[in-house]
Amino acid sequence: MDNELFIKGDSVYLRPVNENDLSGNYMRWLNDKEVTRFMVFGDSPITLESMKEYLNTLKNDNSLLLAVIMADDDRHVGNIRIGPIDEYNKRSDTGIMIGDRSVWGKGIALSAMRLALNYSFDVLNLRRITLGVFSENVKAIKLFELLGFVKEGCLRAHILCNDIYQDVLLYGLMAEEHKERNF
Repeated sequence: MDNELFIKGDSVYLRPVNENDLSGNYMRWLNDKEVTRFMVFGDSPITLESMKEYLNTLKNDNSLLLAVIMADDDRHVGNIRIGPIDEYNKRSDTGIMIGDRSVWGKGIALSAMRLALNYSFDVLNLRRITLGVFSENVKAIKLFELLGFVKEGCLRAHILCNDIYQDVLLYGLMAEEHKERNF
């Protein structure tokens, strides 16, 4: 198992994304229109340089980018972002991408997000996690609601994604609500 182990679960573990992760599968996911169809940059080609810039930006804005790794074979299948982290108000945004299509629909996103949320609330001592999701991304909406996120609003036709202005649903989760769910 990777000696950079960060957060361990039964089916997956999370560790920081490093520069070695940027080439190969990760770059292929970001250039796969099916994987990125609900991502703002989904219609732009991604290069190794732009990925390095993104990784450096996250380090500089108090964010974590965690690799989702399969526990059985140490395969990198996606990423979770926690950040930017507002330490004063004890809140953060989050997002997830499962890029390896072979694990779609197998509960990997649910397992990985549970680990990330437990870490966010129990270790980072955050009080609130928020996220935005495109209204057409039904699978992600189901995932976030299963995790206890509550819809708090909608930005109508707010974000340009794949040449279409799309509605963004705003969700939030408080630490107390998360702990009540016993994740």
